[in-house]
Amino acid sequence: MKIFIVKFLIVILSIMIVDRSLSAVLKKGIDSYYGLDKKAEIVFIGHSRTEQGIDAERVEAFLGMPVAKYAVSGTDIYTNFEMMKHYVEKHRDKKPRIIVLNMDYKYLTEKKDSVNSSALFLPYMNDVVMDKFIYINRCDLLHYVELELSCLLRYSEARRYS
Repeated sequence: MKIFIVKFLIVILSIMIVDRSLSAVLKKGIDSYYGLDKKAEIVFIGHSRTEQGIDAERVEAFLGMPVAKYAVSGTDIYTNFEMMKHYVEKHRDKKPRIIVLNMDYKYLTEKKDSVNSSALFLPYMNDVVMDKFIYINRCDLLHYVELELSCLLRYSEARRYS
């Protein structure tokens, strides 16, 4: 029985190591995509219109200063405020000089479902600002704990909140 328990623990530990390692690789890619790996002087934050309408590389070349674009489709103004706090928290040593928040009339008058918006940021559950945002907007504690235990589940589009 002792040997079985030791083997079982080794298997569980191996699974956790693989889970955390692969998650770290995926998170690095997402950080790069969202511009979170970049210490920028100007940061564009917004929803799909920012994502598709702002060419950060062209703005950077034109202004001659580092630019980041942290844009996620499907977010509302409340989520974008959390994204702003998230970016600033990740770059405490060199905060951006300018943060540009992309919005329009509909964006200001329409409240989206923060539970669904919070699902977009599951890979950042270990970051203080986003973890709090996700936890507050989650109603299913069991699912939250499951995502804490298995980091790779945070990246699954099929596991969006319903």
